[in-house]
Amino acid sequence: AGSSFTACLIGLATTGTDITFGGNSTLGGRCGLAALSTSANSIRINGNPTLDPGWVISAGGIDSWLTQHTDAEIHEYQTGLSDPFASLTTPAPSPNPTQVYNCLPGTTTTKGDKRSKNDTTFTYWTGGANSNNATTPATYTGTGSHTSVTGTYTAWAVNQVLPNGTVNGTVTTAGTPVWTKMSGSGQTTIWEKAVTTSYLDYANVNANTTQTQATLSQGTYNSGFDVSCTTVMNAGIYVINGGRVKVTGQYEVTGSGVMFVLKNGAYIDFAGGSAISLTAPTSAQLQLTGGISAAQAAQFAGMLIYEDRASQGTTNRNKLNGNNSTTLNGKIYLPKSDITFDGTAKVTTACLLIAAAQITLQGTTNMSSFCPPGSQETDQVSSGVA
Repeated sequence: AGSSFTACLIGLATTGTDITFGGNSTLGGRCGLAALSTSANSIRINGNPTLDPGWVISAGGIDSWLTQHTDAEIHEYQTGLSDPFASLTTPAPSPNPTQVYNCLPGTTTTKGDKRSKNDTTFTYWTGGANSNNATTPATYTGTGSHTSVTGTYTAWAVNQVLPNGTVNGTVTTAGTPVWTKMSGSGQTTIWEKAVTTSYLDYANVNANTTQTQATLSQGTYNSGFDVSCTTVMNAGIYVINGGRVKVTGQYEVTGSGVMFVLKNGAYIDFAGGSAISLTAPTSAQLQLTGGISAAQAAQFAGMLIYEDRASQGTTNRNKLNGNNSTTLNGKIYLPKSDITFDGTAKVTTACLLIAAAQITLQGTTNMSSFCPPGSQETDQVSSGVA
């Protein structure tokens, strides 16, 4: 009695099974499990998991498997448990423009060093009254004659933008001949042919091609979006108004200082083949970019996914099928919906906390760590168990 508890997994439904472990799922970190359900099977084991939760607390009954197979503290049928985020009100970002997900094609930029020179060659011809018929080489040293000129290379211009397709080496371009009448007439006319040849030398050429990418910013995304290319999320509050945020395939999704607000039945679906790295915002980011008050920013600091309590919620739709490239730093709060894990996720800079109506870990889920070394959960699910 009088003890306070935190937990990294919190089942919020007050009836039925809140947390289910199935298959060969793994849970480590010794950061606690909590269930608000008063049912006799509020936390259920359905498989052969490997669990090291540290402590388990529930308003209802807890599967005896936990007592038999772990050294966790078990606290059944406790009063005084509560949703640590129940007092939060849905934030309204400012600005909050309507946004559209759009992949922009990649571009190629070629850079390198270059230098140039021009050579001018003068030759003389005879055999016709016009230059088209002057086909016989001639020698001319009279008035206006020229000697061929070999140019000098300019200094190297370093790291210049070059035409795409440029390669190391020399590009030689012969100019259009310029014909000049020098002397004589008819078939004895002497013609001068001047040709300027340009030389471009290229060295250290490097072509950089950017990938097709979507760059997202704060605002409302009506009907959500499906990730279809590499996606970078700028810091901000992303209101998902209905629909879903779905990540599939091998697309990389990164964002720091990001918070999703799910409304009108919106949900998340992160597939296993994706490289996802998302970090929740700090209080300062929520004020500066999100445009919310300092008091509300302090409440939402560290919140990665927040479901509006007015949403109708979803069943069997929120999914996190991560892999070793899935990094989630922050809190996931789904008071109206369930969430299913069937994969791997890791944390690097902030603790991961999942609070949802029902939580299922199944298959080969591996949640070995919920907090970086030296960190711990601070949101209390109970501030005085009786």
